[in-house]
Amino acid sequence: MKVNICAYRFQQIQEDWIEYYKILIKSLQKLGLDVCVSPHLHYVRDLPGVSVGIEDNSEDIYIFNHCTIPELVKNGFELGSRTLILKGSGPSAKYFSLDTLGYAAYSSITYNKPPLSFVNVGSFWNQVEQMVAEKVNKWDTASHVPDFYSPGIDIPSDHTLIVGQMNGDETVTNFSFGDHITKLDKIVTSLNTSYPVVVKLHPYTFVNGQESFFKKVRGLVEKWKKKGAYVLSDFESIHDILPKTRVAIVENSTAGLECMMHEVPVISYGFPEYHWNTKELRHAIHVNSLVNDLSWFSKQNNRKFMTWYLRDYLCYDVESTTKRLKSLIF
Repeated sequence: MKVNICAYRFQQIQEDWIEYYKILIKSLQKLGLDVCVSPHLHYVRDLPGVSVGIEDNSEDIYIFNHCTIPELVKNGFELGSRTLILKGSGPSAKYFSLDTLGYAAYSSITYNKPPLSFVNVGSFWNQVEQMVAEKVNKWDTASHVPDFYSPGIDIPSDHTLIVGQMNGDETVTNFSFGDHITKLDKIVTSLNTSYPVVVKLHPYTFVNGQESFFKKVRGLVEKWKKKGAYVLSDFESIHDILPKTRVAIVENSTAGLECMMHEVPVISYGFPEYHWNTKELRHAIHVNSLVNDLSWFSKQNNRKFMTWYLRDYLCYDVESTTKRLKSLIF
């Protein structure tokens, strides 16, 4: 059986992604599969043990990066007997997903409930606590991303943390219903509780955008501050914030995973893949009741979900990737 590793959507692969492909190719070869790589997939095509060039065959397995099955169908790509999507994930740069549908909020586990009742956490939570202590993040090996640092303001205890996403990110424009900053503003202005509010914007909110958008966000930030919110908009480490967080509100962000690592209850909107472990915010009018009463949160369920997600769903070495491939291919 042959596996075709395709260049769509990204061709220029950066350093953290190279590690994903090294692990993937070793795992495929361990399973006795011939690996062909697109000549357009720079750096990956130079890895040992692969053939360069793809001849489409409906019996082959195809692996694409950072896209979805509907996107591939729309653009007329060959899907073969199996099609998998590779995408880097959180909570650290060593994790990536292989999925039959897409990635993040548009992945198979968004719709198919994980077998959480059968998960044995055991000693695995010690590894999670170690990652928390090391303050890992999904960009921690990427040289093009600045270092994260401790917030320059005194973060209040027992606060409600509202986490921002990139307004143009596909997880909010395609997987959700777009215009993330407007939804974020609605949540901030709807909150009316006795708990302090901290808003952590995505660190790239003010990068590679139009001045009209930046002006809009700056105006919202001033409005939130007048309402009493603390606002962070740079590369402040979320690991320095979460120990003081009472509950977090997120839309389709890997920050939701970091919250769960700190055992912080998560209210989610946009239907992320980890919604099985969150309280869904269906209507903005309900945000205060969900923030005030956290009886819906279960620490035990939180540990089970994170154990399953990190240990049994994501890939992080040859052994875990081989196991994942077996479940998807054979």
